[in-house]
Amino acid sequence: ERAQSFSSGGTVFSAYLLASLPVLIFSPFEKTDKIFLFFWIFGIAIILTGIFTSLGRTNIAISVLIVGISVLCRKINFLNLITILAIVSLFSIISFHNNSSLVSKRIENPLFPSERDVIIKGAKVLMYDQPIIGFGPRTFRNIFPLFNEFSDKGVAGWHNDFLQIYFESGIVGLFSFLLLLSVIYYIGIKIFKKDKNNKDLILGFLLSVSCFVDRKSVV
Repeated sequence: ERAQSFSSGGTVFSAYLLASLPVLIFSPFEKTDKIFLFFWIFGIAIILTGIFTSLGRTNIAISVLIVGISVLCRKINFLNLITILAIVSLFSIISFHNNSSLVSKRIENPLFPSERDVIIKGAKVLMYDQPIIGFGPRTFRNIFPLFNEFSDKGVAGWHNDFLQIYFESGIVGLFSFLLLLSVIYYIGIKIFKKDKNNKDLILGFLLSVSCFVDRKSVV
């Protein structure tokens, strides 16, 4: 029902596409190179098509925000934007026409929480049980207390990076993760201020890191 890769489901597939999107958009190149410009436009359109047809609402919203930022930063001009939107619309319409069941459900109930309300409720029950070192990796299905409340019995994870790290590795793991992110942003911003020649590329990588975290951290 959703676009996915050969080795992963729609959520993971969409997440990797989302992380690669700002890097591609902000990659520096001479716009006079018509061949590269063609592949650049087509590449952005294909990535956006994959994100849209994976039907992850948060990822779609973030991808639209990234495109909006790129337009404001004058990385994508109006003509290129129209071309990208035309390609995305064409391939997405074909995909949704061939497989419309999940699209219809999302349109009928756009605010459906996709089991996240149950996950948050279960997290509140467990949050003080193993706060220091957590329950260990891949333990969701063994420890989650409200599994019977899921309409989709195939749920196998927390659908949130911060929750997953906390319950698998405790406060120690969560602090380490936050420290790693802080170091990445600190070094990235420091280089961004000093390196005048690669500002666009550095900004793309910083947005990429943000997308990779945010796509599963927004509940």
